[in-house]
Amino acid sequence: MCNCKHTAVDYKLESEAPFNSTLIEVGSEWMEIGLQDVEYMEENFPDTFSIPEKGIRESIPVGMMAKVIVDWGIEDVPNERFWFEVTSTQVDDVGNLAYFGVLRNNTIVAPWGAMMGPIYVWNICDVDAEEYFNRIRLDVHVIGVNRSN
Repeated sequence: MCNCKHTAVDYKLESEAPFNSTLIEVGSEWMEIGLQDVEYMEENFPDTFSIPEKGIRESIPVGMMAKVIVDWGIEDVPNERFWFEVTSTQVDDVGNLAYFGVLRNNTIVAPWGAMMGPIYVWNICDVDAEEYFNRIRLDVHVIGVNRSN
Protein backbone atom coordinates (compact mmCIF):
# COMPACT_ATOMS: atom_id res chain seq x y z
CA MET A 1 0.00 0.00 0.00
CA CYS A 2 1.04 3.58 -0.50
CA ASN A 3 3.44 4.51 2.26
CA CYS A 4 2.69 8.18 1.65
CA LYS A 5 0.42 9.70 4.23
CA HIS A 6 -1.47 12.04 1.91
CA THR A 7 -5.23 12.07 1.61
CA ALA A 8 -7.65 13.77 -0.69
CA VAL A 9 -8.02 16.50 1.93
CA ASP A 10 -4.30 17.36 1.59
CA TYR A 11 -4.90 18.32 -2.04
CA LYS A 12 -8.46 19.57 -1.64
CA LEU A 13 -9.62 16.72 -3.87
CA GLU A 14 -13.13 15.38 -4.22
CA SER A 15 -12.32 11.68 -3.76
CA GLU A 16 -11.97 10.04 -0.35
CA ALA A 17 -9.19 7.73 -1.57
CA PRO A 18 -5.58 8.65 -0.80
CA PHE A 19 -3.60 10.47 -3.44
CA ASN A 20 0.06 11.37 -3.66
CA SER A 21 1.36 14.31 -5.58
CA THR A 22 3.36 14.25 -8.78
CA LEU A 23 4.27 16.75 -11.45
CA ILE A 24 3.06 17.00 -15.03
CA GLU A 25 4.19 19.34 -17.77
CA VAL A 26 1.44 21.59 -19.09
CA GLY A 27 2.74 23.95 -21.74
CA SER A 28 6.08 25.15 -20.42
CA GLU A 29 4.98 24.96 -16.77
CA TRP A 30 5.03 22.13 -14.24
CA MET A 31 1.75 21.49 -12.45
CA GLU A 32 1.25 19.49 -9.24
CA ILE A 33 -1.52 16.89 -9.50
CA GLY A 34 -2.82 14.03 -7.37
CA LEU A 35 -2.30 10.38 -8.38
CA GLN A 36 -4.74 7.91 -6.85
CA ASP A 37 -3.53 5.12 -4.60
CA VAL A 38 -5.07 2.24 -6.55
CA GLU A 39 -3.95 -0.36 -4.00
CA TYR A 40 -6.27 1.37 -1.53
CA MET A 41 -9.07 1.28 -4.10
CA GLU A 42 -8.64 -2.44 -4.78
CA GLU A 43 -8.41 -3.25 -1.06
CA ASN A 44 -11.54 -1.27 -0.20
CA PHE A 45 -13.60 -1.99 -3.34
CA PRO A 46 -12.49 -5.49 -4.47
CA ASP A 47 -15.74 -6.26 -6.31
CA THR A 48 -15.50 -3.23 -8.58
CA PHE A 49 -11.82 -2.31 -8.73
CA SER A 50 -8.93 -4.60 -9.66
CA ILE A 51 -5.34 -3.89 -10.60
CA PRO A 52 -2.46 -5.98 -11.99
CA GLU A 53 -0.41 -7.96 -9.47
CA LYS A 54 2.25 -5.99 -7.62
CA GLY A 55 5.06 -7.98 -9.29
CA ILE A 56 3.83 -6.80 -12.70
CA ARG A 57 3.53 -3.19 -11.55
CA GLU A 58 7.06 -3.37 -10.08
CA SER A 59 8.65 -4.58 -13.32
CA ILE A 60 7.33 -2.27 -16.03
CA PRO A 61 10.11 -1.82 -18.60
CA VAL A 62 10.99 1.42 -20.36
CA GLY A 63 8.71 1.67 -23.38
CA MET A 64 5.67 -0.07 -21.83
CA MET A 65 2.48 1.86 -21.25
CA ALA A 66 0.79 2.05 -17.86
CA LYS A 67 -2.43 3.69 -16.74
CA VAL A 68 -2.99 6.06 -13.81
CA ILE A 69 -5.93 7.92 -12.29
CA VAL A 70 -5.42 11.60 -11.56
CA ASP A 71 -7.24 14.32 -9.76
CA TRP A 72 -6.25 17.51 -11.52
CA GLY A 73 -7.06 19.57 -8.43
CA ILE A 74 -9.03 22.02 -10.60
CA GLU A 75 -12.59 22.89 -9.72
CA ASP A 76 -15.16 21.32 -12.08
CA VAL A 77 -12.51 19.16 -13.80
CA PRO A 78 -13.22 15.46 -13.15
CA ASN A 79 -10.73 12.78 -12.21
CA GLU A 80 -9.29 11.15 -15.30
CA ARG A 81 -7.62 7.86 -16.27
CA PHE A 82 -4.96 7.88 -18.94
CA TRP A 83 -1.97 6.03 -20.36
CA PHE A 84 1.64 7.09 -20.07
CA GLU A 85 4.72 5.48 -21.58
CA VAL A 86 7.53 4.72 -19.16
CA THR A 87 10.71 6.58 -20.16
CA SER A 88 12.82 5.97 -17.06
CA THR A 89 12.81 4.58 -13.54
CA GLN A 90 14.44 5.69 -10.34
CA VAL A 91 14.46 4.68 -6.68
CA ASP A 92 13.50 7.55 -4.38
CA ASP A 93 15.22 8.54 -1.12
CA VAL A 94 13.21 6.03 0.93
CA GLY A 95 13.58 3.09 -1.47
CA ASN A 96 10.35 3.33 -3.49
CA LEU A 97 10.51 2.54 -7.21
CA ALA A 98 9.36 5.55 -9.21
CA TYR A 99 8.48 5.70 -12.89
CA PHE A 100 8.74 8.72 -15.14
CA GLY A 101 7.05 8.97 -18.49
CA VAL A 102 5.18 10.80 -21.22
CA LEU A 103 1.42 10.92 -21.78
CA ARG A 104 0.05 8.72 -24.52
CA ASN A 105 -3.41 10.27 -24.46
CA ASN A 106 -4.66 13.79 -24.85
CA THR A 107 -6.23 14.61 -21.50
CA ILE A 108 -8.59 17.28 -20.27
CA VAL A 109 -5.63 19.34 -19.02
CA ALA A 110 -2.35 18.01 -20.45
CA PRO A 111 -1.52 17.09 -24.08
CA TRP A 112 -0.11 13.92 -25.67
CA GLY A 113 3.62 13.75 -24.98
CA ALA A 114 3.58 15.78 -21.75
CA MET A 115 6.21 14.59 -19.26
CA MET A 116 5.19 13.44 -15.79
CA GLY A 117 6.55 11.80 -12.67
CA PRO A 118 7.30 10.41 -10.24
CA ILE A 119 4.64 7.70 -10.54
CA TYR A 120 4.78 4.95 -7.93
CA VAL A 121 3.81 1.28 -8.06
CA TRP A 122 0.71 2.02 -5.96
CA ASN A 123 -0.44 4.50 -8.64
CA ILE A 124 -0.46 2.01 -11.56
CA CYS A 125 -3.99 0.75 -12.27
CA ASP A 126 -3.22 -1.07 -15.54
CA VAL A 127 -0.40 -1.98 -17.91
CA ASP A 128 -0.53 -2.63 -21.65
CA ALA A 129 1.86 -5.55 -22.00
CA GLU A 130 0.20 -6.77 -25.22
CA GLU A 131 0.87 -3.50 -27.06
CA TYR A 132 4.46 -3.45 -25.79
CA PHE A 133 5.27 -7.03 -26.82
CA ASN A 134 3.57 -6.61 -30.21
CA ARG A 135 5.68 -3.50 -30.82
CA ILE A 136 8.86 -5.31 -29.72
CA ARG A 137 8.06 -8.23 -32.07
CA LEU A 138 7.49 -5.77 -34.91
CA ASP A 139 10.79 -4.00 -34.13
CA VAL A 140 12.66 -7.33 -34.10
CA HIS A 141 11.01 -8.33 -37.38
CA VAL A 142 11.92 -5.01 -39.06
CA ILE A 143 15.53 -5.28 -37.81
CA GLY A 144 15.72 -8.84 -39.22
CA VAL A 145 14.30 -7.73 -42.58
CA ASN A 146 16.76 -4.82 -42.78
CA ARG A 147 19.72 -7.07 -42.00
CA SER A 148 18.78 -9.51 -44.74
CA ASN A 149 18.76 -6.76 -47.40
